Amino acid sequence: MAHRLISDLYAMQHSSEYLAGFITFSKGIPGAGTYILPDIMNYYLSEIGEIKPAKEKWFTKGPYQVNCAINIANGISTVYNGKPPMCIPGGVNNYEGNFVTWKAMNWDPGVKILLPNPALHPEDAKYSNYVVVTLFTKQGTHFYTYFKQNDREKIDDPRWYLMIIQKYDDYRNDLINNQPEIYNYNEYLEEIKRKLLGAALQGTTIVGAAIGVYSLVSIALRVGVGCLSVGF
Repeated sequence: MAHRLISDLYAMQHSSEYLAGFITFSKGIPGAGTYILPDIMNYYLSEIGEIKPAKEKWFTKGPYQVNCAINIANGISTVYNGKPPMCIPGGVNNYEGNFVTWKAMNWDPGVKILLPNPALHPEDAKYSNYVVVTLFTKQGTHFYTYFKQNDREKIDDPRWYLMIIQKYDDYRNDLINNQPEIYNYNEYLEEIKRKLLGAALQGTTIVGAAIGVYSLVSIALRVGVGCLSVGF
């Protein structure tokens, strides 16, 4: 679900390239078959990206996968997950048929709250209570987290929405400004989740200042936008 929502967000923010057919999601690199399937390939910008949960093992493995895909797309022999070395002679052409140098995607959505929309993706109906939060991008890897809403913690509560954005923005800054490998971010993330409700209850004084943002959120939900992408 998170992959679909983040892919939807990318497509919305690159609508002209997407509608022109220059963007693929989770499809094999031409000439490589099913050897490696980047989560996002933009043939217009010659960029490759991966989508991963913000967990320790992916902080290095995600960028590693991006690098392997870039090497293969550029015609460089690469060993991936212990498989035999592989390259595509001449590399992968861009949309004009000219050889280009592929690179890591620099798109960074920032902290965005994404809600599933079963009307767009029927298979996501079973995740209707979940919320996906995009966090940050490192070496072409877009990291996210998610949590399940309960009756006390609803995204349609403006206090909750504001505090989620604020707390995850702090979390994002920590991830960007420090070396993730030296922290146990799984425990840190759980601590942030535990504190969110209390922070929301304490943050009622700033709700009025952001009522306009909340109104936009509500309107987007009512009209059934495929994914909600409102952030500070």
